Amino acid sequence: MSSIVSYQIYVPPSAAGLTIILTFTINYIDQYGVVRASSQQLGFYVASSEQPQIVINISSNTIQPGLNNLSLYIVNRGSAPVYNLSLTITPASSLALVNSDGKIYVGDLPGGSVWSSQLTIFMARPSAIPQQMYSTSNVRITLTYYDQSGSLKTETRDLSLIVLIQPIVSPIEITIDPQVLVTGIINNATIYLKNTGSQNIDNITISIGVAGQLLVIGTTAFKVKRLSIGEQIGIPAKIYEPATASTAFLQVDLRYYIDGTFYPEVKSIGVISRGIIELRVTDYTVIPETPSPGQVFSITVTLTNQGTITASAVTATPLPPRDFRIFGSRSVFIGDMQVNSPTTFTITLIAPNTTSPGRYEIPIQITYYDNLRTLNTVNISIPVILGAGLRTTITPRNTGGSGLLELGTYWWVYIAIAAVIAFIAGVYVGRRK
Repeated sequence: MSSIVSYQIYVPPSAAGLTIILTFTINYIDQYGVVRASSQQLGFYVASSEQPQIVINISSNTIQPGLNNLSLYIVNRGSAPVYNLSLTITPASSLALVNSDGKIYVGDLPGGSVWSSQLTIFMARPSAIPQQMYSTSNVRITLTYYDQSGSLKTETRDLSLIVLIQPIVSPIEITIDPQVLVTGIINNATIYLKNTGSQNIDNITISIGVAGQLLVIGTTAFKVKRLSIGEQIGIPAKIYEPATASTAFLQVDLRYYIDGTFYPEVKSIGVISRGIIELRVTDYTVIPETPSPGQVFSITVTLTNQGTITASAVTATPLPPRDFRIFGSRSVFIGDMQVNSPTTFTITLIAPNTTSPGRYEIPIQITYYDNLRTLNTVNISIPVILGAGLRTTITPRNTGGSGLLELGTYWWVYIAIAAVIAFIAGVYVGRRK
């Protein structure tokens, strides 16, 4: 005869891998009524209980400044389940969880199963750097759960992330119109800002400064709420450039936001300085003062550069009207004309005998180069009064008249000359006798 007795024995997890001995003592009364006791030992090896194998993965280990949408995976690769699993996610100081306090309840996770959730991590750009840069950051995840034995477990894992900061390519293009400023005066210019990027630009603060001798008159600070993709705006500016300036720069300090990220930026715009050249006729002389038809005459002109810079390679070319011709060189090379230094040149002309008396304008074309080596042209006009000259009349020979009439209108002049010659000859002959 036999009987089966069942016992529940608790083996602590710390006994895993050990051998334990259980002693069983049996007390009984034999057939003679004597109390007897019998002991027996049984040895057991405590095997390790099945443990969960929790692995944490993330969809991408590379993040960039801005919003990063990631998937978090919790995988139980073991055969033992876990119960009441909860997560506490703590990002590094440079990162922030969006729309989450970092506490997530997962629940039970059987062996071989996978749990996933979406995370949004924001990273601010540390600085406006022009080159590409890599760095690292981390997200700490604390897991709390009960294992198969009912024990409370706590684990801490660190997920390492690679931070990729792309080089900054400015989304704002700045131009100025006109690009050439005239020295010595106030120039009305327009500074244009255009969004050439792929995102809207918000809360733009613009501050216009100068480098060098430029002076911006009036308001130099502006604000733009939004500059949409491809949009361009113009900012009017009054800019004064001294007469002594050669080249100068405008500095535009920009501060703006793209998707919540702050960007500071300083841009420079180079402008070209063009000096003022004003060639004025301050005096002129016509010699003779009233030339006659058929007579060669000269015009001497005094030019003065009343501008702010030197006029280079100045050349004067007369453009006479149809009734006049150039006598001599067709142009006069004057050379460089300094500021406020009078310079003279002379041209020579002739009017044919058939030219009618009267007042005529003689055009003269003046060409020169400015400080940008640009060829410029100025046309001046000098008045000339052409007088009525002495004309000789020859009377035709009349075969039927006397010989005196053949001498023409001035026959008496010739008779007087002959009488004087005869008188002188008579005096001379008388003295010799």
